[in-house]
Amino acid sequence: MISLIPFGLRSMLAYALVAGLAFALPAAAVEWQIEIVDGSGAGGTFTNIALDIHGTPHFSYKSNYSQMYATWDDFALAWQTAVVDGGGGDNFGANNSLALDVMGRPHISYAQTISAYALKYAYWNGATWQTEVVSAPGPTIEYTSIALDSFGHPRISYYERSSGGSPASLKYAAWNGAFWQIQTIDTTGGRWTSLVLDGSDYPRISYYGAVGVLRYARWDGSNWQIEDVATNAQMENTSLALDSLGRPHISYCASGYYLTHAFWDGSAWQTETVESVKYTGKDSSIAVDSQDRVHISYFEEPHYVLKYALWDGLAWQLETLDPLGGTGRWTDIALDNNDDPHISYTDMTRGYLKYVHIVPEPGTLGLLALGIVALLRRKRRHRR
Repeated sequence: MISLIPFGLRSMLAYALVAGLAFALPAAAVEWQIEIVDGSGAGGTFTNIALDIHGTPHFSYKSNYSQMYATWDDFALAWQTAVVDGGGGDNFGANNSLALDVMGRPHISYAQTISAYALKYAYWNGATWQTEVVSAPGPTIEYTSIALDSFGHPRISYYERSSGGSPASLKYAAWNGAFWQIQTIDTTGGRWTSLVLDGSDYPRISYYGAVGVLRYARWDGSNWQIEDVATNAQMENTSLALDSLGRPHISYCASGYYLTHAFWDGSAWQTETVESVKYTGKDSSIAVDSQDRVHISYFEEPHYVLKYALWDGLAWQLETLDPLGGTGRWTDIALDNNDDPHISYTDMTRGYLKYVHIVPEPGTLGLLALGIVALLRRKRRHRR
């Protein structure tokens, strides 16, 4: 079931829980709630989502020629958007990536495409956006992916196109607290990178190497180890997540653009088709929950809709989340503390940034009422 109820309902429910006002109620069904985060019509492409410790969603995305950021404002009860960096070329902000630090402050990697190409990094310091150039201006930069280590330092994987005799390469930049250290990992490819840090802060990266080859690179503490995961890959995005054992799971497009799941079983790479319909695997994003169930959001091109796949332990369960035509590109998925999915994506027809997530159906009126009371009390205290 799909709902277009206001996001305020979710805030009220959250306040009730945080304030300790929840009481025993009969189990409620759940429904998908769709929201328009940025309805300016200016694009809302290349979306990313991250949840803070309160479950509040944060987004990075491209809009026209700017790198953008959005989040929910509990006091204004409205979505707030901000220009992080603007005035770039047509691809300015494309292939951006988002991570939150322990204070819930956003960190964004993206490409500069005006004057000279460069890898850029932006972060919110609590008062203003700070931006800096990570790599020296030069070759075209694409497909950035960011993660923060246990010290809150940014790490970024990215693709650098061939230029001036230098080969196209997968690159990795790490801030050590004083300066950026940049390494070249693979000189045979590097498009559509996805970066995750393991429990030791060692980077793991999925990406496309040579034509048709899905690759996985991992730092073992001394060297980069590179493995071919599959040789039937289509040149589309990859997405990487780790399970409770630290084993990698990758969503990608196999030949024919079939949505495919690759995973390491402890001894070898295994692949399986998630949806056996052509052109269904574009713009996928993967997450693994606390029970090691795999969640994937993706764009189904035949019908131009957003879809969601869940491995329930026995089979893949597939669902169309936004049936409105012309939606579903550039998806990203994040899981909350209840293992419920939250997904950002683009409505291409209308140029909107959209967001879909699971909320209890509004039948739990007692809990909702207490949430409203908690919200009003908090707003009253804030005015004093």
